[in-house]
Amino acid sequence: GVLCRTFEKGPDSEAVVAFFQRFDPDRYEIYAYSVGFRDRVVSRDPDFDARFDGIIGHRRELPTDPSGIRARILADDLDVFLYANATTYGIQPMDIALYHRVAPVQAVLNSHLPMAMGYPSFDAVITGLSDDPGQEVSQDQHSETIIRVPGPVISYLTSFEPRQNPALDRAALGLSETDIVMMNAGSSMKLRHESLRAMMRAVVDVPDAKLLLAPYNPGWAARSLAFAFNVQVAETAAELGLEMSRIVILGELSVAEAEAALSCADIYLNPFPHGGATMTHLALIYGVPPVTLRRSSTRSIDQFLVASLGFEDLLASTVEEYVAL
Repeated sequence: GVLCRTFEKGPDSEAVVAFFQRFDPDRYEIYAYSVGFRDRVVSRDPDFDARFDGIIGHRRELPTDPSGIRARILADDLDVFLYANATTYGIQPMDIALYHRVAPVQAVLNSHLPMAMGYPSFDAVITGLSDDPGQEVSQDQHSETIIRVPGPVISYLTSFEPRQNPALDRAALGLSETDIVMMNAGSSMKLRHESLRAMMRAVVDVPDAKLLLAPYNPGWAARSLAFAFNVQVAETAAELGLEMSRIVILGELSVAEAEAALSCADIYLNPFPHGGATMTHLALIYGVPPVTLRRSSTRSIDQFLVASLGFEDLLASTVEEYVAL
């Protein structure tokens, strides 16, 4: 059994399909559970629905209360339960429901935090294998067993073909043709002070550079944290002596709009410690090098993706190296 937020075409559901597409249906009976989450990142797609049902044998919509969630999962008498892309905010019904075991073996594929969840009911965390042994995820920092596999555990964009996107150019984004554009499109929730400060340091050091941010990801917190984020940006810029005119903050973007904006950038700056998967993949599609910090984190899809594709020269082991790169 695998739990993801939605069955509709989107990052979580695409990840689940990609993960299970090579499983032998004669050996594995697969159940998918969803809480019915829906945002502007997902879309209805009959072709994807058919692909999903061709790989996953059973769909289960879960109720909203913890006891109902548990009863629905326990009724299927699972051997293994996987929590895929465990994106939650605070203590939610799902966290309460899964604090106690629902299957003999339980693992997390991708936690919502840099660290795994730490629930006593989970036996293992499946994460990528670092290209640098010195930056490997540490077992003694986790109560769960760390299972390392090559490449990213959840990686859902499977093509390097650009799609048809809205006609956005630099002028529409408030940028000039001579600007050196360093972009990040991670949610404001990922842009902690240390990460934001490193990005701004990189911009300060490069004449004509601008920092392009798209922090209001509709799949995360959208604009709900805009006031606090704007304060953090202004304070960090003042700390480094970076003029606010060299920072461009975009509003809420669809995936297609974010992709179009990315095609206008020169360099993509991955956040840390909580990295980004979708935008890293999109950056590679458009030939925009994603500078990435190695970190000993189970939530390092970007690091494992960049390394597995042979772009180790885009990885830095320290913040100083990240800024210099």
